[in-house]
Amino acid sequence: MKSSIIAIVGLVAVTLAGGCFVQFKMNNKSETDMGSHHVVVKPGNSFTSNSSSTGSDTETYKFSCGEISVTIQNEELIVNNVKYGTLKPGEAVLIDNGTVFVADQQRQATP
Repeated sequence: MKSSIIAIVGLVAVTLAGGCFVQFKMNNKSETDMGSHHVVVKPGNSFTSNSSSTGSDTETYKFSCGEISVTIQNEELIVNNVKYGTLKPGEAVLIDNGTVFVADQQRQATP
């Protein structure tokens, strides 16, 4: 039992040191803020993670929820490696059973 607690504490320390946030929850949706954008994924998953990084010319946010991967890079929305166009500041994003909505409007993949 003591070794299990030490292993869990070690895992948490490694995760925090890597600049990632890991959250376990049971819910019908998972949500996070990515820069100025609120992102909701339905159905949710018990395992989610998110991270962010900024460079001189780039700002990147990543959120994983089960099999769904959301990236916002320089305001461009990418879901599961498919581009969905540019976001305006503050626009909310919803991924509902694989369908992508931005500001309550369905978005189609862009070339």
